[in-house]
Amino acid sequence: MVKCACCGITTNEFRQRYPFIARIVVENAYGLPVGKQFPFAKIKEGDASPFPVLVRGNWPAYFHGREYQMRKNEVELVTPDAAR
Repeated sequence: MVKCACCGITTNEFRQRYPFIARIVVENAYGLPVGKQFPFAKIKEGDASPFPVLVRGNWPAYFHGREYQMRKNEVELVTPDAAR
């Protein structure tokens, strides 16, 4: 089991918080390239935000990396089982 170097959370615990894999499908404000995949993503609770999808980057030792707030039309979300 892999643990994050900065906070000690495991990949399994992080997967429970961010259950989806995200793939960028259109140009976006962050300049993330179309086709790039992020291993951790989730949908915010509630409907008030114009950016309801939270996408987390990853680094080798700090797997939660940066968080991006995206519009629904900017990403494609799949479950890890469906991505295989």
